[in-house]
Amino acid sequence: MEVEGVGKEKKENAYLDALENAVRRAAGIRLLSVFQELRSGSAKEAITSRQSFMLGMSEGLVTEIDTLERAKLLPGELTNEEPVYRCRLRVTVRDRGEPDEFFQLNLVLQPERKTFRNGEEVELRLSATRDCFVTVYNLGADNQLYKVYPAAEDQVPLVADEVKTVTGLRIGLLEGMDQASESIIAVATKEPFDLLSGGGRQNVTLRFEGNVQGQIRHVGEFTKLGRGLARLSEDRWVLKSLGYSIIR
Repeated sequence: MEVEGVGKEKKENAYLDALENAVRRAAGIRLLSVFQELRSGSAKEAITSRQSFMLGMSEGLVTEIDTLERAKLLPGELTNEEPVYRCRLRVTVRDRGEPDEFFQLNLVLQPERKTFRNGEEVELRLSATRDCFVTVYNLGADNQLYKVYPAAEDQVPLVADEVKTVTGLRIGLLEGMDQASESIIAVATKEPFDLLSGGGRQNVTLRFEGNVQGQIRHVGEFTKLGRGLARLSEDRWVLKSLGYSIIR
């Protein structure tokens, strides 16, 4: 497929936007639903989270990238004099199969609200329509991924239609924050699978005008989560996310 990307301020933003468009088209609406409730710190940090996850997914989806047009500064009259770059890529993606429409995951945060007070205690309720293994993460306001469940290293099976309640969880602000946005992310897989295995750093080489090269690096567990899911066929996993805000 041929994709186009645009980005402000930096040339690599246009490249990442094009790559994200390729991943979106390859994974379809299912992947986009991951981000419907996704929150992490500021709006800028939420965009960083999305790009990190997409970049991780691209490693498993994209098999070949050809640059049709390197990152190029658009004319000022088209961009209101802002530095906006555009690039075009030809991307080959692999077939990942079809999702299992009968494999559904339900995630409920109690109390069911979008805003919580600092220090408020909550509980999670998990259920799935198939036997599976569930791991729950918190995407914090610092854009870091924290494991919430299970506490042990070994994954715990969840029986189909069984409701698992996780108690003793507290919503809290990071030091120096008066308010924040975060997300709970639950991933279910049909077999035990270490979603965060593999390297924590991914380098992408970018080519600009005049064969000048640069690198952009995404470091973090959220990138590895995207990479882990990309290693599985579509029918082996399902993901659910809930976003919420924290105030004092």
